[in-house]
Amino acid sequence: MINEEGTYLLTYLAVDNNGNEVSLSYMLKVQVFGTKATIEVAGELAQSVEAGEAFAIPVAKGYDKSGNEIPVLTYVRYPSSRVAPLTDKTITFEEKGTYEIIFYVKDASGCAAYKTITVTVK
Repeated sequence: MINEEGTYLLTYLAVDNNGNEVSLSYMLKVQVFGTKATIEVAGELAQSVEAGEAFAIPVAKGYDKSGNEIPVLTYVRYPSSRVAPLTDKTITFEEKGTYEIIFYVKDASGCAAYKTITVTVK
């Protein structure tokens, strides 16, 4: 297992029953991306509402490792496990159950993060 940044020589060797050998070597460069993206969400991470009541989506901000703001994608996971994007600032849950509001960011380096709010609909 490789646990540190660096350039490593990897060699594979195969030997058949007659002692014939073949090998393949290549260089592997390992880099650590660094600090992952982060998300800040205003408000509580567990909330409850009545069925048919509008729920205000909390404000979420995403940041890359340098502290620059990056876009946040927002989704809802229904009790049936179906996931759909959210584009409005409110959502009305018509059925009782447990829903999740998922906030997702991905920075230019490919580092991603998510934060989830659980909403119980009574």
